[in-house]
Amino acid sequence: MRIVSLNAWGGAVWEQLSAWVEQAAFDVLCLQEVTRRIAPSPDWLIYRDPYRRLDQRANLFGAHLHGLRDPNGKGDTPDRDTQAASLRRQIREFRNGNETVVVAGDFNLLPDSPTFDVLAAEGLIELVTTRGHSDTRTILYPKAQRHANYCFVSDPDRVIAFDVPATPVMSDHRPMILDLTI
Repeated sequence: MRIVSLNAWGGAVWEQLSAWVEQAAFDVLCLQEVTRRIAPSPDWLIYRDPYRRLDQRANLFGAHLHGLRDPNGKGDTPDRDTQAASLRRQIREFRNGNETVVVAGDFNLLPDSPTFDVLAAEGLIELVTTRGHSDTRTILYPKAQRHANYCFVSDPDRVIAFDVPATPVMSDHRPMILDLTI
């Protein structure tokens, strides 16, 4: 089974993203930073907060795990600790016996975050840093901090391959591609 997780960046690099999705071979595609219009609207919407403006495709919709964004950076905060505890509760609620659990997405955290310990307590192993990937961002991301996305699995023996390829560039985040035996 192939699972792909990608922060779609609101479809800002739409031509490359749509072409890649059409040709990519995956069983599950998990997207972050996506929107879905529920009423007539333009093809592009605008996301604004006090710190930035981002054009987004109006009908780009998918599964989602996105860590809280903080304009001060990717360090830990009480709100992020609360989010980690909530995620842990959800994993416990949805876990079914010995089934393999995969949690992937844009966590907006640094690799030394206590969130990793919270998920490790649930038996989840993080793949980005433990498999030697030092960058989950693309050339479109100008900051020096290169981690944001992570993939956790409960049974690393089922991992056939895991990659965070730098190309094609279809977002300011790289896709995470996980191949598992089922």
